[in-house]
Amino acid sequence: MGSDTEKVKKRIRSIYETRRAQIYGISLQYAAMALLNFQMQQRISPHSFGNFWDNQTAQAAAGVFSNAFKDERSVGWFLAHGVFYGVYLELANDRKHEALRPIVQQYAGKFLEDIKKIYVK
Repeated sequence: MGSDTEKVKKRIRSIYETRRAQIYGISLQYAAMALLNFQMQQRISPHSFGNFWDNQTAQAAAGVFSNAFKDERSVGWFLAHGVFYGVYLELANDRKHEALRPIVQQYAGKFLEDIKKIYVK
């Protein structure tokens, strides 16, 4: 009887890990799409205007990055600034020129829909 219980536990763990791997793969896709979206809207050259802010040095625009993550408790993706003053670019002037949050929000709903498809078959 213990053998059957162990088989069930092993199968549940396998399903769980497979789904986590699928979510991680989807997260990698969304991280790449979000970064590409940013790069298409914000020129990455000094003294150029993009959809979000005026690039004085291009360091902020060139420093934006994205990635997916998977740890013991969570799986997901992010889009972030690589410069310490990125938070000021996002929050200044009542978020008038924010870039990252609107892009993440643009993809969040579709991301969740794609995740639900893994669980509802």
